[in-house]
Amino acid sequence: MALAVSTQGYSYEELEGSPSGSTKIDGATAKRMFKIAWADRDGFINELLGIGRDIAGTVEFTGPLRFPGNRVNMVVDAVAWEPFDPSKPSGSTLGALDADANTYDNGLLITASYKEQFDDQAGSGGSPTIGVPGGRVSYQVVGGVEYATNANQDWVWADNTSKLPGGQHPGIIIPTNHHKITWSRCVRPPFTAIKAKVGTINSADFLGCFTKTLLFVNYEARAEFGAGVEFPSWQLTYDFAERNVTTSHYGWNHVFNGNTGVWEEPRPSGDNAKRMYVDTLFDSLLVYE
Repeated sequence: MALAVSTQGYSYEELEGSPSGSTKIDGATAKRMFKIAWADRDGFINELLGIGRDIAGTVEFTGPLRFPGNRVNMVVDAVAWEPFDPSKPSGSTLGALDADANTYDNGLLITASYKEQFDDQAGSGGSPTIGVPGGRVSYQVVGGVEYATNANQDWVWADNTSKLPGGQHPGIIIPTNHHKITWSRCVRPPFTAIKAKVGTINSADFLGCFTKTLLFVNYEARAEFGAGVEFPSWQLTYDFAERNVTTSHYGWNHVFNGNTGVWEEPRPSGDNAKRMYVDTLFDSLLVYE
């Protein structure tokens, strides 16, 4: 049987019994088994899982391999490998423990696990369009609230004469949704922009949120590595909090004034132009450094 050749030039054979899989209400999974040359292990696994490379300042990204057929969102999620015939090592003399290991002339058994992963870059299902230059993006919204108290001296009972007791402070429940973006396999994270924009609010609509209603609360950065550690990548998670009060879209620079009964923007007494939060564009959070 003639061997097939992958896109990157690696010879392989898909084995009997492959592929296999299952389909559930929340998506499909599958497995494929291949036999390849022992020396092609890292390169073949990189082709399955996808890699990002920063070559002389130019970022190249290849996504994980898709499963054949019409399930375009089912891609390689994990790869396992072992000797094709573990009873027949090549017999080479081994040196240092951290330098040499058994090799097998009869090749390597690769098991590629596929999982259906829905990428939110396209804005499907009502989610906002999130474009990045490479890697994968997931997006979720988690509902929440905050409780804001008001000074009791600004409030009276319904008869408009009796003031509230000193220990009683009216409170307001304010819906505060958290928007989370996870950018996986980011080759060159925009750390400069991230550090500059934490604690600021949006000066333009972002993630479908109105101007100045979205606060960049915090972020997480975790180093990821493919099969070849010479091509590092990162997983970034951005956490934004949305405060959008009434149809007037009062945001993070607004506070409820118990004296006037309306939402207003407080400012420092010595500088009328300043506000509590600085507003800026968030677009640079979704591009390479």
